[in-house]
Order: sequence, then structure tokens, then C-alpha cells
Amino acid sequence: MNKSFVLIFLAVCFLNYAPAQQKKISLEELWSGAYVTEGMEAIYPLKNGKHYTVLNTDITKGIVSIDKYDYNTLEKIETMVSSQDLTSKAAFSSYTFSTDESKILLATEETPIYRRSKLGIYYIYDVVTKRITQIADTWIQEPTFSPDGKRVAFANNNNIYLFNIADGTISKITSDGAKNKIINGIADWVY
Repeated sequence: MNKSFVLIFLAVCFLNYAPAQQKKISLEELWSGAYVTEGMEAIYPLKNGKHYTVLNTDITKGIVSIDKYDYNTLEKIETMVSSQDLTSKAAFSSYTFSTDESKILLATEETPIYRRSKLGIYYIYDVVTKRITQIADTWIQEPTFSPDGKRVAFANNNNIYLFNIADGTISKITSDGAKNKIINGIADWVY
């Protein structure tokens, strides 16, 4: 009895679903973008459990911003930072929060090296003071906040550096990096 009920239920569902799929899809429709998905970029849930952030782009004005939204209303609460706030006016392409969410690491001018490696110009935005600080005057790789959010470690020319956010100083941690020999701070391929 139970097996026959399941089979009948599935048959009825299939018969109701099948006529809805009669529309033919042409290649021209696919190529023209008629079936392009609409949605938003990946969201970053904030630790308060009430808000999330989204990286939004206004193509007409060339402005990129990190906007905060409310989960309950889905309404935008505020723009946390905008590319207009940067001294170079460079649009950022990704962002990462510090552990306590008081600072945001902004990636600009990213250029790929290999499949998953990139170089870029990075800024730190202080959410409280609204101050923006460039980490280095050169392109760097893999910047990462320290657990306490007071420093950023990064790699450059196969060496590891440490940027102190409070005073803006950079300390060189390693000095033995050599192209195709010693790669400090960047994961390499395993063959």
C-alpha cells in the first residue's frame, strides 16, 4: 500500500510538471542573455546576527561600495565604505573584515599571476575612525589580518612582511625569498 501510494504520487507530480516544460529554448536566446540570472554578490554575514554586507557596483558612475543590510527588512542601512573614499579612487574588487569587524581589508587593482594567485594594491579601512590607509606602495600578495587586527601580514617578492596598522611601519620578516627557489608566505603547487 505504501509503495503504491508513493508511485502514484510521483506519477501525478511528473504529469503536472511535464506540460510546463514544453517551451523550446533556442541558442539565440541563450547567447542574447535572456536567461541570465539576477541576484546579488556573495554576502558577508556580520557577527551581530542582524546585518550582512554586500559588495555593490554602480557601473554608470564607476563606484564600488560595501553596503550594510538588515536581515529582517532586507533594506540597506548604510554604505560602510565607497571607492570614492579612497585617495586613488580605485575601485575595490574584494574585501575582508578583521576578526572584530573594526577594520576592512580592501583589494584594488588586482592582477592574476597564476590560476589562484593575485597581486594587488591593498588598503585598510577603519570602520570606527573612517580612516583609509594603504598597506604598501607596491603590489603585494595574500594580505591577512593578525588575530588581534593590529597588523597585516603579506608577501612580496617571495618574502613575508608585517604591516603595523597603528604606526604604518613595515617589518621584513624573511629575506631569503628567491624566485623559483624559496617562496615564503605563498602556497605552492604540490606535484
